[in-house]
Amino acid sequence: KRKGHSAIGYEDKEGEHMVVFGGRKNSRVYYNDVWQLSLSKNGAWKWKELSPNNASKNIFSPSPRNHHSGIYYQGEMIVYGGRSDHSLYKTHEEIWGFDLTELTWRRIDNVNKMVRPHPRMEHCSDAYLEDMIMFGGQGDNGLRKNDVWKFSLRTNQWKQLQENNCNQFSDEATATFVGMFVLFLGITLCLYRSYVNSHSRHGYSPI
Repeated sequence: KRKGHSAIGYEDKEGEHMVVFGGRKNSRVYYNDVWQLSLSKNGAWKWKELSPNNASKNIFSPSPRNHHSGIYYQGEMIVYGGRSDHSLYKTHEEIWGFDLTELTWRRIDNVNKMVRPHPRMEHCSDAYLEDMIMFGGQGDNGLRKNDVWKFSLRTNQWKQLQENNCNQFSDEATATFVGMFVLFLGITLCLYRSYVNSHSRHGYSPI
């Protein structure tokens, strides 16, 4: 049993899969393992742990954490943010990619880049074209946020999207459509108009 984990879905020649990373059992036990639930072509469900192949080679992997986000992009599970200590609001800012074929972790974001969002948890992220779109969450000391950022999975660079007109939330859910980013904020639906072309207008509007 766990909570605060992330999960993604994808399909390959073997069938349909859900991949789960991290989460916590209680306030003291956090996880950084990867599990896959697969639906085979014959309709059977099966859990399997995806143990990283580079774990024995002293290559860094994400620390145990919960309340991070996860998306699927070109054969990888992309993990961002989260928290590893229930007693402290100490949140993460790094981005990791887990190759679902090679079963290896890699650090994606450039740690030397100055432009980046503040560390956070309980945010939401979704994939759109070659970008990860991230909204809101909760930072260190419990400060809630309502900013929107995009991370280019092609150039590995962050860029802030300037419109910040929603109330501050954490624990959001999202859905992405062409040119739109829909946020489910507990009792409010808010539409963030994304960047279809250079003339698109960024901004929120209630639904």
